[in-house]
Amino acid sequence: MQPDQQPSGTLDQTALTAHRFAWLNFQSGGARTSGKLDYDFTRLHRLVAPLVEPALSPAASVPVAVFALCEAKGWAADANHGLYAAAEVLSATLGRPYAAKMQPFDRGPIGPALFYDPTLVCPVAWHDSSGYPDFDDKAGVVRFRTVHTDHHFVVIVRHWNPRSPQVRLEEARLLGSYGDGFPDPVFVMGDLNATAGGSHWPLRDWTKAPYIARDAKAVLTPDGSWVDATDAIHHLIGRWECDESGQQGRRIDGCGFWAMPEVAYATGTPAGEAFEATVNRGIDAGGGQIIDHCLITRPEHYVRGSYHIHVPRQQHEGRWDSDHRLGEATFNLTAGRDLVPCTDADLATRYRLAQPNPGYRTAAA
Repeated sequence: MQPDQQPSGTLDQTALTAHRFAWLNFQSGGARTSGKLDYDFTRLHRLVAPLVEPALSPAASVPVAVFALCEAKGWAADANHGLYAAAEVLSATLGRPYAAKMQPFDRGPIGPALFYDPTLVCPVAWHDSSGYPDFDDKAGVVRFRTVHTDHHFVVIVRHWNPRSPQVRLEEARLLGSYGDGFPDPVFVMGDLNATAGGSHWPLRDWTKAPYIARDAKAVLTPDGSWVDATDAIHHLIGRWECDESGQQGRRIDGCGFWAMPEVAYATGTPAGEAFEATVNRGIDAGGGQIIDHCLITRPEHYVRGSYHIHVPRQQHEGRWDSDHRLGEATFNLTAGRDLVPCTDADLATRYRLAQPNPGYRTAAA
């Protein structure tokens, strides 16, 4: 049986120490207009409500411990009025008491916000640009401890530059030291405005996109065609190199991160679900891609079958509640460093979840 023919994996209910993570790029933070602190948080409620609906979420019974949100437009103004209003909506919708804090951002008042359930996780180090001067690779880096344990993990919420592949690569380089060799599990979540290479990822038809979109998220090749700008994501997870036939490939190099779609696919999630676009239909000319990410350094912590991108059922008042989709995954943060329970040995090798086959030869070999 081929992996894309396998049924979805089911959440391992024995993972009593599981913690659920969710991420969302909430269009303009729900702002009704550009000039007032006036928000439509009914949109936020509708977007996150599927997280507690068993028919829509594979881990509805597991509390959301950490929620990363991009485009919290103006939420820090007026003594964080928007931020705390959003936290109240999340708490009421998900039935948990969320604490909240804005994250450092240098492109205007539309930076990320991070929410967490203090009954499940507590911050032990929070690098904040508003206080003591910090290094540029530590801005917004949060180290958590799971409550009643000594297990630590790091969360980094990022909203990378939407206009420049070159700037995104520099932003990725700031995260390189959190990969291989870093002592704690690391989760990079947010709208990274970039995709990864490989035919298994959703491809955008750049001939249908306007020039400004191509210039922002693609690169011009010597033959005059445009291809996805993947360098930033590849710096973290490794570039995709094809074999001699051009039909297979594998990840090589990279800083030691894994992309959740590949981990999910290798552990049994069908390809159509694992590689679901994170941008809603009709938003990007030429087709939506995976640009909202959860990148991880410990794939063995992933609870099989829990990665899910929520595709909205319908529009409201003629538009989607957000141009991007909600993502979630569950992790057992106490899991040991064992092999990831992959369902396909070849996929595991190609995605670096297992040791490479010594006989594998790439086109460059």
